[in-house]
Amino acid sequence: MGDLTLMSSAFENPCEGDIIILNDSSLWIVKGCFHPIGYIIAVPRIINGRKVKKLKDMYKIITRYYTHFLRYIPELGLKAPLVPRKFVRTFYHALSTKSVKGLNKLHDICRELLDIIEGSCNTECGITGSLLGGYYIDSSDIDLICLDRPKLYDCLLKLRSEGVLLPLTEEVFSSELIEVSEGLDTKTHLKLITHKVLQGIYKGYRYTLRIINCSRLNNYLGPYDYVLRVPKAILKVVTTDYRTPSIFIVDIIKLPLGEYTIRNRGKSLCISHRLRYTEIPVGALMMVSNALIMIKRNVVIFNLDFSDHVIVIIP
Repeated sequence: MGDLTLMSSAFENPCEGDIIILNDSSLWIVKGCFHPIGYIIAVPRIINGRKVKKLKDMYKIITRYYTHFLRYIPELGLKAPLVPRKFVRTFYHALSTKSVKGLNKLHDICRELLDIIEGSCNTECGITGSLLGGYYIDSSDIDLICLDRPKLYDCLLKLRSEGVLLPLTEEVFSSELIEVSEGLDTKTHLKLITHKVLQGIYKGYRYTLRIINCSRLNNYLGPYDYVLRVPKAILKVVTTDYRTPSIFIVDIIKLPLGEYTIRNRGKSLCISHRLRYTEIPVGALMMVSNALIMIKRNVVIFNLDFSDHVIVIIP
């Protein structure tokens, strides 16, 4: 695991959930589906033995120690850390890596859950997060990444209804909320988490599932006609999405973009690579502060990951 010569095809096509270790021994998490030739978009997870959980703290580290990585990417409409592939010492490919039974209880339970999802839902899964990177402890979450397949979400719902996958409770999740909560309002985060199928409990261990479908993003990549920020946008969720990237249609309730743009826009949608913005109920209202907006051929795209704050009012 991690040999660049053995993983050359995966290394050429990195994806959300993969992990890289740089020549300076720092460990980085690969972000998103789009990566310019010769580079990998990633953020630091472990620096000098210290684990970094919040995206804003990761960007503080990048700005201070890796500012030479930051480049404007027209396809994304923003600055992001571009790690030159020549700086990568080790590459861990999430989808091709499974937990090995017999190492410890965490690995045993993880492999059991992985086998259940692959066998029941006709998909392909691998490990990501601390299990893939090797920085787990006995109480770590089980992080899995799976390829999107027809009726996969229905299959996960069935496993939940049968009691195989149990929901997270506010009591269980609130203990780590302070460490991970950002962007999404804390009260909203707690309320949403209890209804999510992609996050829950399996045999006493917390699990997180990412369902990857990268091809859907292609139509919404830049260059964009306009990239701008507005102080506040109010949106109503029209469709929901369980996949990464999460792409869902919204109605604009309030947006100070000017009369012409509003009258002549096409559809409006939100895009996110963060699990917290999956499974948002249809009909929910979203209040997005300092919203990052890209406009392409009259399609208004809200990038939730790089907007400042989101409050969701669930109907």
